[in-house]
Amino acid sequence: MKSTFTVLKYFCLNIAILFAATAYVHGQDRAPTVLSQPEFKLSDAAMAVGVDGVLGVSLKIDKSGRVKDVVIHGGPAWPCGSSKPGEQIEAVREAVKKQLLATTFEPPMKNGKSTDVELSLQFAIGQAYKAAVREDDAKNGVRAETKLIEAGVIEGRAVRLVKPVDTGVYGIVVVRVLVDEKGNVAHAGAINRHPRLQESVRTAACESKFSPTVLSGKPVKVTGIITYNLRRS
Repeated sequence: MKSTFTVLKYFCLNIAILFAATAYVHGQDRAPTVLSQPEFKLSDAAMAVGVDGVLGVSLKIDKSGRVKDVVIHGGPAWPCGSSKPGEQIEAVREAVKKQLLATTFEPPMKNGKSTDVELSLQFAIGQAYKAAVREDDAKNGVRAETKLIEAGVIEGRAVRLVKPVDTGVYGIVVVRVLVDEKGNVAHAGAINRHPRLQESVRTAACESKFSPTVLSGKPVKVTGIITYNLRRS
């Protein structure tokens, strides 16, 4: 029988971040943990067009700890106001998939026996990775210069929250955004759901505006999450 684990927090190894933890643990059950992982590098071409952010991913890990399948549900992000860098987006997704297939885990345990597992996670790249490292360092008491603030769920701070166009596809879509010092969305990418929905909500997110975030008297950039719940009218 397969157990399903849900993403709750992240751990890092090399240049990749996997946000992963068990949603539940019964008795001596153990979540899968990384044993080895090749280094992930974002290509110069991807960085040049501003590909960044987080990818929503699902893994199937067998009882030996090997990754048998990787499905990328959404992401990464790219700058608002620019055309979609389709070739680089696909190249990044393939690189992430290859990296995860080469990752090995300590097998999860259930009732004292190793078991197959399906794992949902978020994979951070570029500046999103660096921001997550800084956040983790801060939690562990490591002092570092703060360059980007993680604001969490931010739709409640919207001055203007644009509604996506109706595409005929419905559901809950999560968009990760970078908001600049003036409250404009500079960078965005949806990390789940149907591709047609992802394009619609990303466009809406880019056209939205938020109250500027001020830190020590100065406006700063922040990253955050917008959640759209699209329903049939």
